[in-house]
Amino acid sequence: MLKERLSPSLGSKLLSQPIAKVAYNIINPKPLRSAPAQKGLNFEGALISNQQKKPLNIFKGTKTRGAKFEQWVKENEFKPEDCMTESEFSEIKPFLSSMGAQGVIPIIEGMRYQEHLESTIDHCFCDFSSDDLVIEMKVTSQAQDFGKHIAQMNYDLQCYMQMKLTNHQREFRWLVIDADAPHVATLLEPHADVMASGERKYKRCRELFDRLNEYEGLGPISTHTVDIPSWAKH
Repeated sequence: MLKERLSPSLGSKLLSQPIAKVAYNIINPKPLRSAPAQKGLNFEGALISNQQKKPLNIFKGTKTRGAKFEQWVKENEFKPEDCMTESEFSEIKPFLSSMGAQGVIPIIEGMRYQEHLESTIDHCFCDFSSDDLVIEMKVTSQAQDFGKHIAQMNYDLQCYMQMKLTNHQREFRWLVIDADAPHVATLLEPHADVMASGERKYKRCRELFDRLNEYEGLGPISTHTVDIPSWAKH
């Protein structure tokens, strides 16, 4: 068995890629590489730090997250998620100000972060959650057309799985934030059609997931003859 439980990210791959490619990528995972955090992750990390009243540790030595930055974090025994460079902070400060002005931070204050929901066959993580609410935060340049984005990125599948794993006892909202200034934030409730679409995708994913777990490999490599096109032979 390649995977014990279905997750929204794996489901998205099953729906968008040939099953052979999904299986190959799982059998032969790409090596992990350390890289500077993406802006979206910085936004989220700063929101978490702010709402928990934790200070953001700003590194002024360099503008990039390199060896000096990592050494500074380690020597001061900081948590990496509470640290950023001065350049990153200068970019994120207007974002945080906008979130405060729009009342976003009080909404998520006190909520659990990255709660793990699981059953014997499925699992996922929630960005923010409480006993009666789940919030998924999306920082996107397509905020004005988020409905189309839901279908393209399989967010309906994610929504359905999270509601399924909470036995539909919690409400679900997307916190959609425009990536461009002034970073307008909107809380969106999924329409019944969104849940129905997510359920259809989930059932399709389960079928593909079962096939994936029965997958026995791509088979041995074989040799074939390759030729050049006719126009290159003269």
